[in-house]
Amino acid sequence: MEKPLQATEAQHLILHSVIALGVETVQLDQSVGRVLAQEIHANRDLPPYDVSAMDGFALRSADLAGVPVVLEIIEDIKAGDLPGKILQTGQCARIMTGAPVPVGADAVIRVEETQEAGATAVRINKAVKPGNDIRLRGENMKDGDVVLTAGTEITPGIIGVLATVKAARFSVFRRPRVAILSTGNELEGMDEAVDLNKIPNANSYALMAQVQALGIEPVLLGIARDDPAELEQYLKRGLEYDVLLVSGGTSVGVHDYVRPTIEKLGVEMKFWRLAIRPGHPLAFG
Repeated sequence: MEKPLQATEAQHLILHSVIALGVETVQLDQSVGRVLAQEIHANRDLPPYDVSAMDGFALRSADLAGVPVVLEIIEDIKAGDLPGKILQTGQCARIMTGAPVPVGADAVIRVEETQEAGATAVRINKAVKPGNDIRLRGENMKDGDVVLTAGTEITPGIIGVLATVKAARFSVFRRPRVAILSTGNELEGMDEAVDLNKIPNANSYALMAQVQALGIEPVLLGIARDDPAELEQYLKRGLEYDVLLVSGGTSVGVHDYVRPTIEKLGVEMKFWRLAIRPGHPLAFG
């Protein structure tokens, strides 16, 4: 008898045995939890121009060589505005986070590092280097860049990226069709009368919930009794799905028919038994 596998070995074997399914197109608002089947490209530079990373003042860093200095404020630039003036020596522009940096400015100083010096002037108390607190054009993404690759799981954060590049529809891998089967004469179905001599079929519903947590709606095949002919019919039906999860019937008891029956139906068993408890007689094919 082969030595039981470690759980990590079994996981590796399973992951390297599965194959990707077909591809289908989904809309952005229906895509969370799916897996991309295509590359997604940026459709613009972001930010679309050099922008301020802070609320403060856009200025020429060379003007700060002798701080403190007082600079003339020639315009206010809000996010969404475009600058209307070119900065000259001794000038600055009040600027908000995300607003475009005006021509002539090469740095932004935070408002916390300044003091009012009248209605149209500001006192700068600290020197800064060129590029200070400026986010450069295309810093987040450049037009045509691959921003997401095939195989990426679509999480809420990824939804944000897809919306940013206005990917309204795209290709994802098809979700597997999953069937769940429990086996054993001792089991009591959910729709059966309570029998204190039987065990409620809880495993099917626990497996169902785990599958649903992945965004997949499984099919519950019910309970197959410990009869090889009946079990074979259930397993045949289950093997029509992409994934069949079977609870029970894989140990060494004389009535544990699942493994020999499923092999008879053409399934190549990859392993049986893990070095864990509970879960020791786990099988995969």
